[in-house]
Amino acid sequence: MGAKGERHVDAGVVFVFLILLVVGVAALVLYFQVQTDEISSRVENNEDLGFLFVITEDGQPVLTQAFLYAPATGRGSLIDIPGDTGTIVSGLDRVDRIDSAFTEGGANAYRSQVASMLGTELPYYFFLDGDGLERLVDLAEGLPLFIAAGISDYTLDVSGLFPSGNVVLDGRKARDYLEFAELGERDVERVARRQSFVGRAISMIGSLANVIDDDEVARVFIGAVQTNLDQRSVRSLVRVLAEFEPERIVTRRVQGTVRSVEANGVEQELLFPHFEGQWLRETVRQVRESLSSEQQLPGEGVVISLEILNGTGATGLARRTQELFESHGFDVRSIGNAETSDVESTLVISRGTERMYAERTAEVIRAERVLTQEREGDGPIVDVTVIIGKDFDGRYVR
Repeated sequence: MGAKGERHVDAGVVFVFLILLVVGVAALVLYFQVQTDEISSRVENNEDLGFLFVITEDGQPVLTQAFLYAPATGRGSLIDIPGDTGTIVSGLDRVDRIDSAFTEGGANAYRSQVASMLGTELPYYFFLDGDGLERLVDLAEGLPLFIAAGISDYTLDVSGLFPSGNVVLDGRKARDYLEFAELGERDVERVARRQSFVGRAISMIGSLANVIDDDEVARVFIGAVQTNLDQRSVRSLVRVLAEFEPERIVTRRVQGTVRSVEANGVEQELLFPHFEGQWLRETVRQVRESLSSEQQLPGEGVVISLEILNGTGATGLARRTQELFESHGFDVRSIGNAETSDVESTLVISRGTERMYAERTAEVIRAERVLTQEREGDGPIVDVTVIIGKDFDGRYVR
């Protein structure tokens, strides 16, 4: 009788244990299912995302872009960061190239340094070396890109020509396109071309949204990039980027003065942002605030061409104003002096094209005088002419 009772108790204990085990496992599975990853949490809280997007060759950054993205609107901005930007590098306590933060401290240190210079939050980073770029492009079955003019002049030995028009580049071609240096290409054109490439590459990443949950696709993707996001967050990011609209991307770049300084015991030519970076940080703040709205920004979707004429006696004002507008994504085709150096009020003139181009131009410097006037006689073919008056302080019309 006692033996039967013990067996009965033992069976009951085992049964209860099995029930608790099943409940525990179910609770654990449910817990992990409802766990929100970092990207999803930010999107649910209507927060913008900020990334440092870097492509490296031979272990050194060759392209650095800060990517700001508002998932609620699908709008994003790219800010070009030249590697030779001069700054006080954290941890080194010296003035040096900004990309020396990566050389000395790695990816996270570089991310932090760029975020500090821009005065904005960049919690995440994506690094791709040349091989990783090739694998990622091939995983997405090509990178769609528009090339305005066929490319046939090279300073690099690349494998073949790039025809004009809409093309789809495979991984090797995409890598070649980034590496080549076109003869006679202006700096503003080179930056615009590379930012267009990065914008399309980010859109290409979003195109993987329907397949990123496949373990093999995720394995190849994560193997191609270096990031501080975990796998769950990477998958969420890819799905979020499916809504990114590359046609509406806002592009900016660092503008400043090149100075010769001794950095790490070597004389170097470095680019120092204007007004100790205040101008740059203000630009980034304005862009970030506007991405979440439907207001169209200067430089979004179209590059406005400008002529800038100095109507004051201030030497070099047209050149500095050129740098201001180029940092906002405009293409300054010509600068010079106005017919007189006694212009009191700054004037923005639409040259018979879309008046909204002149209005966007005026917004950048807070100019109020905007008119439409077709050009008479010779002169550069541009969308807008800006005649700088004495009421312009180098940043705004007062």
